[in-house]
Amino acid sequence: VLLLIALLHVLWGLGIVWPLRDESAFVDAVVGFRQADRMPSTMACMAVAVVLSCAAAVAQLLTGPGVLVPSPVSTLLGIALSAVFLIRGVITYAPLWRSITPRQPFARLDATLYGPLCLCLGTGFAMLVAMSDG
Repeated sequence: VLLLIALLHVLWGLGIVWPLRDESAFVDAVVGFRQADRMPSTMACMAVAVVLSCAAAVAQLLTGPGVLVPSPVSTLLGIALSAVFLIRGVITYAPLWRSITPRQPFARLDATLYGPLCLCLGTGFAMLVAMSDG
């Protein structure tokens, strides 16, 4: 899941608005901020792609037996990733967040897809940390 979302961010960084039809629809569905009128920059999209790819690597470190043995560093990274995803997931339902990201369909997608996905990812990282030997 993390690598697929990272791939989406790479596409977006390249200016490809898939699965949407144009930049305006992208801003409405993916960005959501009241004053936004453009896609995020290439650098911002690529940075998110790198962070998500690194998160996937941390998940692998926390689950892989053999060569990929959990360490205190991967455990700390797993805790940090869990916190970030859980905070983002909870913020989805905060009135302040909704007031600064009111655009549709972002608000609906955030409440029904983006936020719950972040809560699942955060919970998943917490479970991986709890089950690791690190």
